[in-house]
Amino acid sequence: MQLEQKSREHLIKEVARTAAKEAVYEMMLTIGVDSKNPKEIQADLIYLNRLRKGVEYVNMRIKAVMVAVIVPSILMLIWNSIRS
Repeated sequence: MQLEQKSREHLIKEVARTAAKEAVYEMMLTIGVDSKNPKEIQADLIYLNRLRKGVEYVNMRIKAVMVAVIVPSILMLIWNSIRS
C-alpha cells in the first residue's frame, strides 16, 4: 500500500514538473525567447543590461548639461536686472 502511495506521489510530481516545464517553455516562445539556447538568452540579457546602463548614463549627462546651462543663465538674468 505504501509503495503504491509513493509511486502515485512520484508520478504526480513528475507530471506536475513536466507540465510546468512545458508551460514555461511555451510562454518563453510566446514572448520570443528560445529557452533551448541559454547562452543566447544570457548574451541578450547582458546586452540589455549594458544598454540600460548606457541610457541611464546619457540621461544623467544630459541633465547635468541642462543644469550647467540653465543655472548660469538665470544667475546672469538676475545679475543684469540688479545692475540695471
